[in-house]
Amino acid sequence: MCCILTTSSYLKRMGRSLNHVLSNRAFIAMMSMFSGLFVQCSKPFPEGGAVSLLSLATAVDHYIFATAATYDGDLRTAGGGATGIEGADNLCALAKDNEQPALPGTGSEYRALLVDSGNRVACTSINCAGGISENVNWVLRANTSYKRPDGTVVFTTNASGIFLMTAGLNAPLAAAGQWWTGMDDEWNEVLSSCSDWSATVGNGFVGVGGVTDVTAITDGGVSLADCSVARSLLCVR
Repeated sequence: MCCILTTSSYLKRMGRSLNHVLSNRAFIAMMSMFSGLFVQCSKPFPEGGAVSLLSLATAVDHYIFATAATYDGDLRTAGGGATGIEGADNLCALAKDNEQPALPGTGSEYRALLVDSGNRVACTSINCAGGISENVNWVLRANTSYKRPDGTVVFTTNASGIFLMTAGLNAPLAAAGQWWTGMDDEWNEVLSSCSDWSATVGNGFVGVGGVTDVTAITDGGVSLADCSVARSLLCVR
């Protein structure tokens, strides 16, 4: 006998009762269409002699968008976080729910593409020469494509969870605007980050919209931006 472990919400979507699911082995083949479903079988076939747990999950689409709302460099206060990074993540969660409700996932799945001195780190060497182990609380997954809300793939990460900025983007992250990033063109945190995104004095590094080159993440012309001026955030799932 094969035991199906799933949630009632998925069963309701399929419009089947539990008894019907258990009696319908063909349903097992359909399980791969849904994420978060688990199949556990104990001797389901004559040759089966072990208990196995198989997780069947579909791929998750990953998105990036620039917030319409803008914030000065004190992201900790604006987002009500214990740190500037936590505040920025809270703001991205709100922006997803309020500005991009059609995107998949919940607000809490979206976090800020932003670094500081230690709470969030992309790389500690040039383009993560030491590999993905340099990531700390990083928001980009390795070997993953990221789309704009319109479905356009803008970049694909490598095994270190970054892309080479010198290679450029497939398309602009957004048509226009400026957003806080805190990074140089090799994914390293720079000292000017509005006191770890907790102050409106000083400067912070930013990227800009409408471009596909390195300035999308770190614009040499405006990177040392005044922390008192409001700018967007880049939010990623």
